[in-house]
Amino acid sequence: MLLVSAERETHYIAAVSQHQTIVNSKVVSEVIAENLHAYEEDLRAAKQINDTLDLIVFPEFGLYDQGSFKSHDQAPNFCLPLEHVNALIAHSGQEVYPKTLQAAEGSACNQKGSVLERMICLARTYSVDIVFNFCDFEICSGDSCPEGTHVWNVDYGLTRFGEVKARYVKSH
Repeated sequence: MLLVSAERETHYIAAVSQHQTIVNSKVVSEVIAENLHAYEEDLRAAKQINDTLDLIVFPEFGLYDQGSFKSHDQAPNFCLPLEHVNALIAHSGQEVYPKTLQAAEGSACNQKGSVLERMICLARTYSVDIVFNFCDFEICSGDSCPEGTHVWNVDYGLTRFGEVKARYVKSH
């Protein structure tokens, strides 16, 4: 289900995707790919309803099931490496990856690249700000890291130009 606000006097038009996470596989990468495709379909539908859409918000754990990994050592298989995230943020809005982050006419953004790169591609291709949730990880060691990996539940805010404007690390 998709909710689209058409109140232009509020200075923006927003959509909220009430996407139910699709879990048709036990392979996390397949689950993520299928849900990314569904996100693009929701975005396309929202733009058809109102082509001046400014913002779309996707749900927490919309790309993967919260129970997708049983231990932190599985996070490197699908979460975003923190150093990759930091590099994208450092170059945010610059034409660093113009081919991977802008879809060609009629093609999908969910073909290659990290989840963050593919979401940036969607923001640029559909010219809409996006808020979505995913996970980041960092390999670590020492007393502060008993499991060998830090994993974070993160909300991202992207502009229609592909800039990463917000990264909120949830702590509950």
